[in-house]
Amino acid sequence: MAKGSDGVEDHVSIPAELLEEAVTVLLKALGLHGEEAKIIAGTLVDADLRGVSTHGVFRLKTYAERIIAGGLNPRAKISVVREASTMAVLDADNGFGQIAAYRAAQLAVEKAGQSGAAFIGVRNSSHFGRAGYFAEWIAGHDMIGFCFSNASPRLAPWGGREKMLGNNPWSAAIPTGGEPIVLDMANSIASAGKIRRAAQAGSTIPEGWALDSEGRETTDPLEALSGVLLPFGAHKGYGITLVAGILTGVLTGGVWDSQVTPVDETGRSQQVSHLLVAVRISDFMPAEEFKEQVNRIAIEIRKCPPAEGISAVYVPGDRGHEKRSAALQGGVPLAERTFRSLNDLADRLGVSLPKGWPLPNQMQV
Repeated sequence: MAKGSDGVEDHVSIPAELLEEAVTVLLKALGLHGEEAKIIAGTLVDADLRGVSTHGVFRLKTYAERIIAGGLNPRAKISVVREASTMAVLDADNGFGQIAAYRAAQLAVEKAGQSGAAFIGVRNSSHFGRAGYFAEWIAGHDMIGFCFSNASPRLAPWGGREKMLGNNPWSAAIPTGGEPIVLDMANSIASAGKIRRAAQAGSTIPEGWALDSEGRETTDPLEALSGVLLPFGAHKGYGITLVAGILTGVLTGGVWDSQVTPVDETGRSQQVSHLLVAVRISDFMPAEEFKEQVNRIAIEIRKCPPAEGISAVYVPGDRGHEKRSAALQGGVPLAERTFRSLNDLADRLGVSLPKGWPLPNQMQV
């Protein structure tokens, strides 16, 4: 039986270009301009290509519900709130986080190209998908890229049991001359998306992932979602998520994690904040020399003999690059539930999906 990119569900393999075209059609039907619809579709499909299905096309159903309920603005107009030579703060007008983060990354690269480094904050935004997409985009310009975001409360302060902190994602991307090193992570042991998938599948979660609302460890995903996620590295993960929240919700003039609205409360604006950072390598040393050195380090690390039970040693981003390469060849493995939700959304919006789109009875099982 064929499995999806989450390794659990039956799936249909769809060519990446066809999937991106279908998502663009749906986003345009939801009111987005063509260019912005393509940008969002590209970020979502890229997540699925890399095996990060929790941040991929799976999210489109929720985005559509948010637009229809009035909690997300499909025609947002981003404005500049503050600006100097090496920084800016943008107001996203309650629009798509992907568009706000992409525009911020563009501005970070432009300003870093003039001044050596740039820090672009965003407030009044929303869920933006995979943080690594934007850091990697910056790295593609011979710069080191960083991306941070805050989120609605999922974690408690270390030792506590009340949700007060977002599982605030962050990413760093470093060019190598080949595929970049991309560290892309949130700060819990497991994401809420993975726990939500376990709840949908009717399965349990491992011990140590979450506490219930009374502060007790639980393997029940529903209790975990109403309780708190546990940070990786105990107090260390808690400290990192705290810092990420301050760099985004506070520094940008946005709102603190406890005031960010969960993405599934569809009728309310989320008020998410982001921070995009670009550092021009050539201000430190020739960019090509830097990339050659980093590439040698990456090759050396990959040659490390694996421990027992481990097939290979990677640097951050390797597995995502491998999965992307395979999916570009064989198609994006889209989970059945997600595939059907795209068809349902097309019916609801009264649009046709592009030529070549598989029918439901063509599911691979």
